[in-house]
Amino acid sequence: MARPLKVKINETVSELEKRLSKSITPRERVRIQMIYWLKTNQVLSRPELANLLGRHE
Repeated sequence: MARPLKVKINETVSELEKRLSKSITPRERVRIQMIYWLKTNQVLSRPELANLLGRHE
């Protein structure tokens, strides 16, 4: 089992949703999506995050 990610995210969920809707580049969108998933506890580990993004850890 992988270690849980311990990341402090200062933005609120609503701020992240706004930034996600206004993101222009795909790279920016993926980064904000990652932060959003972590903030909303939809992803708890690094392998889980990589799997959702379809990328290697």
